[in-house]
Amino acid sequence: MYSQNRNRTVVIGGGLAGLRAAWNAARAGQSVVVLERSPYLGGRCASFYDLPSMRWLDNCPHAFLDCCDGVREFFAQTGLIEYWKPEREFYFYPPDKPATAAPRPFKESDRLPGMLRLAPVLRSLKFLSWKERLRIIFDLMSIARQKTFDGSFGQWLDKRKTPPSVRTRFYEPIVLSALSCSLDRPCYEMVRKVFVCSFFEGRNRWNCFLPTIPLQELFDVKLSAALQNLGVEIRRKCTVAELERGKNRIRAVTLSTGERILAEKYVLATNFSAAQKLFSPLASLTDSYQTESISCVHFWTDSPFLPTPHGVFPDRTVQWIFSGDKDDLGYYYRGVVSGTNCWQERKNGFKSQVRQELAELNPEAKILRLETLHWKDAVCVPSVEWTMARQLWFEQTPLPENLELAGDWTNLDWPSTMEAAVGSIRN
Repeated sequence: MYSQNRNRTVVIGGGLAGLRAAWNAARAGQSVVVLERSPYLGGRCASFYDLPSMRWLDNCPHAFLDCCDGVREFFAQTGLIEYWKPEREFYFYPPDKPATAAPRPFKESDRLPGMLRLAPVLRSLKFLSWKERLRIIFDLMSIARQKTFDGSFGQWLDKRKTPPSVRTRFYEPIVLSALSCSLDRPCYEMVRKVFVCSFFEGRNRWNCFLPTIPLQELFDVKLSAALQNLGVEIRRKCTVAELERGKNRIRAVTLSTGERILAEKYVLATNFSAAQKLFSPLASLTDSYQTESISCVHFWTDSPFLPTPHGVFPDRTVQWIFSGDKDDLGYYYRGVVSGTNCWQERKNGFKSQVRQELAELNPEAKILRLETLHWKDAVCVPSVEWTMARQLWFEQTPLPENLELAGDWTNLDWPSTMEAAVGSIRN
């Protein structure tokens, strides 16, 4: 089949970046086709149907912060913002005690001016001494002043001789939550971006938005319907085999079925692995490209496990736990373990360690069922090497005039997050 429609934008990839590109193009009056190789839209924002509980479970909990202006604007435009619930408080649980008593909420002051509004935040970290909390204040002041550093964020902390307890009990949970990797892997500038945008730019910018419905329903149903209302054609289970290149232009997309699709513009919005197979100049970045994995823990208990809606657990394997609702299997909870590349070689031991740790957190709640899901190569790590190589590649590599690269791995301003994916769309 040979399709000729030159008033058309073809978007390759139905993740968040691709869906944003499709939305923008459709609103600009273009005829848009989204080509997604999987059976669903959303990319990493996906769910699976769990037969024992007869419900959709998210592959991994997703959230965005109030400082993620691009994501919030996109969801507002598409009518999906009503399905995201704002959380104004976090709860850091002491690492050496059971999680049976609610800790003081991690919440800033609405009345104190400037950086003083963060005083209640530090006050809530009672598992740190006042000396350690003062050290955090001095570190944050330095982060606000120092825009660049030639090394990783962990190396920056080493240079400042930040105590190990502050690293593991304050910085590690924040960096793992935002970038899904340990302190020694991301470059200083990307971690600074997180702190500046969430803590320094204004009040409550670190407040979190959590989905109130499964990600499958959010992206593959509701966002899909919003796009189709604009006339966007969505083709699932559709694999692109080749980008046909002409002189300074992409001539056509060839599908695995042999179908060719002509368009005025093409947006390549896949993950890096798929993108470099379709656009060969990206292969030069392969050696510097680094990834990190994420694991999700789904478990049910016979009684409430946490006294709070969610919890942060410094110095633990499971870094976050989110409370769900009660179903026929019991009280449902989701845990997140970011930075799990190291667990690849110990998959069997991972599940048993998580079970043991959960039993220690709440000895009174019996675990009725526990399942773990490992998402390999889930995120792009903004290492020093990758950040420099990517910047240089975009400066020196001319793209075909009708091709745009999109996705969180292309964004030079944000680490690999939903905000990076949405912000990677330039037009």
